[in-house]
Amino acid sequence: LDTPEYQEAAEMLDSLNTAGFTYVYANRNASLTDADKESRRMAFFDELDKLDDALAKSKGPFRLGEEFTGLDAIMVPTLER
Repeated sequence: LDTPEYQEAAEMLDSLNTAGFTYVYANRNASLTDADKESRRMAFFDELDKLDDALAKSKGPFRLGEEFTGLDAIMVPTLER
């Protein structure tokens, strides 16, 4: 899909993925301080809040409304991790 809504949702998913992986792998980086790890955790939760808001505003159970899209297919495994 090449709509502004799809592009916005794709960018949000990219941000969520980045924040999630940055947070998950923070514990494997011994050079990070506890404050760094907490910052990454909060950034991830901020992205989850944005997703939650977007889902609440959608006109259906899926990210872009009533129809399941590729974004939903990508998002589900990411959120299950």
